Amino acid sequence: MAFEAVRFIACSAHVLLFAACSANTEYVPYQGSGGAPGAGGAEEASHPSASGAPSGSGGSTLIDPTRSVDASTSCAHADVSFERIIPTVWLLIDASGSMNAPLQAGASRYQLVREALLAPSTGLVDQLESLVRFGLYLYDGCGPGGPGIGCLPDACPRVVMVEPAIGNLVPISDAYPVIPPGSSTPTDVALAALAQHIGATATPAQAGLPSYVVLATDGEPNLCDWHDGIPSNDAFRQNAVDAVKRMSDSGTKVFAVSLAGQDAALQAYLARVAEAGGTGKPPFTPATSEELVGVLRAILGGAVSCEVKLTGEIAKGKECAGTVTVDGAVLRCNDANGWHARDARTVELTGSACDALREEPASTIHVSFPCDVYRPIR
Repeated sequence: MAFEAVRFIACSAHVLLFAACSANTEYVPYQGSGGAPGAGGAEEASHPSASGAPSGSGGSTLIDPTRSVDASTSCAHADVSFERIIPTVWLLIDASGSMNAPLQAGASRYQLVREALLAPSTGLVDQLESLVRFGLYLYDGCGPGGPGIGCLPDACPRVVMVEPAIGNLVPISDAYPVIPPGSSTPTDVALAALAQHIGATATPAQAGLPSYVVLATDGEPNLCDWHDGIPSNDAFRQNAVDAVKRMSDSGTKVFAVSLAGQDAALQAYLARVAEAGGTGKPPFTPATSEELVGVLRAILGGAVSCEVKLTGEIAKGKECAGTVTVDGAVLRCNDANGWHARDARTVELTGSACDALREEPASTIHVSFPCDVYRPIR
């Protein structure tokens, strides 16, 4: 599936939940904290997003002024707020000396990764920062100066870290060095440290939300020393795989991107990393800047969810009584290219409908249910 994440910038879809009632439908209107409105009145109810994710406007319950406000006969339609499912993506970037080697003529591996992520307007962090909690974990070994200098246990890996957040382009851009520090490639140590950091914090994965690590590297793990190219060994490689498995088992899936695809040993090692990462994807091996951008678009665009978390509940067994449209086009319920209810409070677009939502940032989702099918919740 191709993800046109480059156009998936401001997908702040509006979910409008309409409880469309007939005159003889019995429905108890949703009441806010201010008490029942008078005849012909309207009550506004705010539904802030608990997660900080982009959400719709505050919901309101409107009483039809032509109807009685008797709870057994009145009918309401609700403009309900919602939450997009926002993934967390850690960008785990190799900043070793070998990353200065060209991916293709004219630009280094390191420069091309940085540009693909951070270039104004075209960079993927720029385009997706409202839809993804991006974090940065850029690593290398110890500082220059000679073997052993600066290589104390607490100095490896040397890390530039920015904690994940919505709207993180500027902090990541400011922290991300234009030139890589350029030491060794202790990927196993970096993965273990990141796994420990994720495990020690309240992670989205622990709350059942999508969480990913994207590892971009051009070498096998080696010693924490200032020389790059120090031989790797089986223990280092296994340590890296074990750290990835710990993250995957705890809910944070790991993608692997090889920036030296011609290196057979690197490919074999990253295949093990990718398998442990739990995504079902082999290591990506871009050979040009265009392929690199395409790979990162596919990974990052695919991480963005087509789920919408409702602020009410759909009655069990009546999900397909609702209607879902995107920009006026009606989607089929329980269709591979339509929509379905993942649970009582979650609507998910699937297949080509999900692709279309990603491709059109101005899309508006409209969801409607009969009054006796959808129940707003404070």
